[in-house]
Amino acid sequence: MLQRNAATRQRRMSGHETVPIPVFAITFQGSQGGVRRTRRKRAAMLCLLPMNATNHRAAFILAAGLIGAVAVSVAASAAHGPGYDEAGRQLVDLATRYMLLHAAALLGVAGLLSREEAGWRPAVTAGLLFILGCILFGGGMILWARTHIALFDVAIPIGGTSFILGWLALALSGFISWREAGRRQAGKS
Repeated sequence: MLQRNAATRQRRMSGHETVPIPVFAITFQGSQGGVRRTRRKRAAMLCLLPMNATNHRAAFILAAGLIGAVAVSVAASAAHGPGYDEAGRQLVDLATRYMLLHAAALLGVAGLLSREEAGWRPAVTAGLLFILGCILFGGGMILWARTHIALFDVAIPIGGTSFILGWLALALSGFISWREAGRRQAGKS
């Protein structure tokens, strides 16, 4: 016998606010003499996760690995496979360099997030902008080199702008951390 009851829990989010998270209580008749067991399953939605540095660290490491794997495989395909002219190979080479550079930058952002200092929110923004830049700039260049469809040509400057904004967000993160460290030093004096 299976019963499903919807419930709502309140969860503290990084000490600032509460957000309801749906929880499903599943009760069923067990096979051992009618023992009732209850399982709870939280809705795994990214928008409901608490916004803190730890939640983004693993996601950035995963994204860096995937971006690196895509960049290396596309570069190898363009270098050794058919379908690209010389100009297309140069575009793919440039796109994969930028993707690999920003995959390494994502690992650096993940390292910054492990310290959970002040200024981690702009670092998260930088990581998200790096991922967006890899998708739009790198993906747009690769697809444009392969197909020459003008739609992909439009995404390239947007991706480049997100790379620039990501680096500026990373600089802001460093500035906030530096300012907080100065305040802590002044408080100790």
